[in-house]
Amino acid sequence: MSPPPPVILVVEDHPYVRSLLCDLLELAACRVETAVSGSEALQRVAAGGLDLVLVDRRMPDMEGLDICRLLTHTGRRPFPVVMLSAAAETTERAVVLTAGARDYLPKPFDVDDVWQRLPTWLTGTPPDRVC
Repeated sequence: MSPPPPVILVVEDHPYVRSLLCDLLELAACRVETAVSGSEALQRVAAGGLDLVLVDRRMPDMEGLDICRLLTHTGRRPFPVVMLSAAAETTERAVVLTAGARDYLPKPFDVDDVWQRLPTWLTGTPPDRVC
């Protein structure tokens, strides 16, 4: 019997980006859930059963960095978060990783980049090889 598919929460307020990420992750045999606000995301995470959260840096009700800090610095096992950002600052990656994110994905993102990085996002370690 094969293991259950990973469950990924996509926290993105822009409908097109949210839809694109959902389609990509579903093609990778992941189960995808969505949230359009930080408060909705935190409620969903609290319910349990997630393997990874992809969160946009700029959300309407809560900064993505604050969501990341809440999920990764709670005193429990750090929850895996990948931050998406359209910010053009050269320091953005460092800021996001300092907040506790497992990785940083700049927007616009490359589809192949998502495919290659997904195993690392889910396990926290690079795969031996990427198919």
